[in-house]
Amino acid sequence: MTDTVNGSIQGVVDDISAATSHAVVVDEQRDNEEMAASATESSVHQDDTANAVVQNASSTNGEILQENSHGNGNRLVTAPVEWSSRRRLSNSTAGFNTATREQPNPSSGDTQATSTSTSNESSVKNNNICCGMSRWKVVTITTTVLVLVIGIVIGLVFPVRHDATSNTTGLPPDFSTTNQAILRVRTYLLQETNWSDPLSLMDPTSAQTKAVYQLALEGGQAPVQQQRYGLLVAWYGLGGGDRSSGLGRQECDWNLVACNNEAQVTSLLFSKQGLDGTLLEEVALLSNLEYLDLEENTVKGQLPAALYSLTNLVTLSLGFNEFRSELSDGIGSLTKLENLRLHDNDFSGTLPDSIKSLTNLKSVELWRTNLAGPIVQYAASWPNLEVLSIAENFNINGTISSEIGTLSKLRELILQRTHISGTVPSEVGLLSNLETFSVGLYAIFGDSVTVSGTLPTEIGNCQKLRKIVIEASNMTGPIPPSIGRLTSTLKILSLSDSNFTGSIPDSLQSLTDIHEIYLANNAFSGTLPEWLGSFEEMRHLQVYWNQFTGSVPTGLCRASLKFYYDCVLECDCCGPCGPLV
Repeated sequence: MTDTVNGSIQGVVDDISAATSHAVVVDEQRDNEEMAASATESSVHQDDTANAVVQNASSTNGEILQENSHGNGNRLVTAPVEWSSRRRLSNSTAGFNTATREQPNPSSGDTQATSTSTSNESSVKNNNICCGMSRWKVVTITTTVLVLVIGIVIGLVFPVRHDATSNTTGLPPDFSTTNQAILRVRTYLLQETNWSDPLSLMDPTSAQTKAVYQLALEGGQAPVQQQRYGLLVAWYGLGGGDRSSGLGRQECDWNLVACNNEAQVTSLLFSKQGLDGTLLEEVALLSNLEYLDLEENTVKGQLPAALYSLTNLVTLSLGFNEFRSELSDGIGSLTKLENLRLHDNDFSGTLPDSIKSLTNLKSVELWRTNLAGPIVQYAASWPNLEVLSIAENFNINGTISSEIGTLSKLRELILQRTHISGTVPSEVGLLSNLETFSVGLYAIFGDSVTVSGTLPTEIGNCQKLRKIVIEASNMTGPIPPSIGRLTSTLKILSLSDSNFTGSIPDSLQSLTDIHEIYLANNAFSGTLPEWLGSFEEMRHLQVYWNQFTGSVPTGLCRASLKFYYDCVLECDCCGPCGPLV
């Protein structure tokens, strides 16, 4: 493209140069004719001395003197020369006229010759002044036109752009607009609203200023739409990229945004967008927001207090980020909230008591958040609860109260790797929709603060149970035979690293769809029943570090099963024994 532009500019220059040369040649021809006429009129009064002076001046300035015998004298003919040479010729001619005037002819025509010489001098001077001004005008006009044309061509081909290195807003280089529009938007925000901190509006690198620039690009009209401004600040504050693709488009047409039938923003679907900024107070300007999803980013900082003013929120999903914050009492104002997902962040403190007022909660996912306190006790205040997952929080304590049985909609109760203690109440058998039950310290040895007692028989009433995990606990007693009633649903039974005793009950042979059984590191005894080898869907079986005796059923010797057993058991078809195989 550069070659094309250079060629275009060179063509313009060549055309102008040709025009300039033509004008100069025409001008020179006219001047030569005038000068020749003057020379003819004065040739009668010029002597040999004058001719010699003219020859000398002509040769000095690069001109050609030709002598032609036409009548009574010599005719001066000049070829086209450079402007500086013609200028010196004029000066030489003036000197020649002066020399002639200072040496009068002793003849009777002396007075007339002097007069003629004076007239010629004046004529040549006037000629020089006139011709000089004409030539300067041509050169000046030509140069001006040349500069203008080159400037226009360069301006069209290489439009002015902002240097990215001087772009203090952090926006792309083409993210520019008029100062008037920016000033209009900023003035309105400062004088007519309290949406943003004034200092943030004056900071050229802030999310608020980026939002002002985009609004200015769209015309910079006041009043500024609250929803549009709040959406832009929220996006840029979170570290989002250029949103100029949304210029002139209604917010509901933007990617990652959803609205209701009244064109009010109800959902921000910002999960997995590589966001690494912070959640700013201006998110509260989206007063109709129902669904805020920021999962699987690296958003940092505190939860803004203004977040709790979004009283229409139904889902607050902030999992897998880097928030460092406490949950304030303000969370109790989110009375429509159904899904609270804060997992895998670095929160601190305890859940405020105001959270009990969130009676519409269906899902509470707080695992791996560093929160503390007796969270399970709050569950009884959430009658619609379906999921309670608070695993991997070693500061969570308390007990599983009998009120847990009132949560008839509960599907997942995941409490492992916490310091919840006490016994598992028999009321757990009332959870007819329960699919996952998980409790214990989960492979944390040497810690006695965990659940104890026996596994209640009533657990067999949970006919939808798919997963029972009681690991690293102080629970004792036998495996309840009632678990055998979970014939078509139970897929995982994990009782490892506890104090269970007794033999494997024969009632479990009805679990024909089971995939994984983990009984390692307990005090089980007896023999491994032959029917264990009939579970064709089973892929994992761990029975090591127990007190089993006898031989291994031949049905367990198959390549599709990962089988770990004690070396005291006899097996002719098994692989190496022990837990590390």
